[in-house]
Amino acid sequence: MRTPQSCRLLFTPREAKRPEHPTLNIKEVIKVFGVLELRERLIVKFAVLGGMRPGESFALRRGGVRATCAEVKERLYRGDIDTPKTGQIRALCRTFGRVIAGS
Repeated sequence: MRTPQSCRLLFTPREAKRPEHPTLNIKEVIKVFGVLELRERLIVKFAVLGGMRPGESFALRRGGVRATCAEVKERLYRGDIDTPKTGQIRALCRTFGRVIAGS
């Protein structure tokens, strides 16, 4: 059983090695967009440019998508429609219009 005293020992030292998280540069992103069909390109753009999680973009419905905004009401998780990961409806408006326009 953990006691409050033992929980204080659970921390990551500053000198601990951090995992590397590779990212795409703009040329690589453009290359990815160029090889995809319209549907797949739009889903990837939702993730890369709009910040959507994959399950959220696959669960989007027409009623939740507008010209400048998408309302995330649900997600696809392990083949089932579920509530968003945070449990709250999210409205993605900042870059969404550019994602749709550039498809």
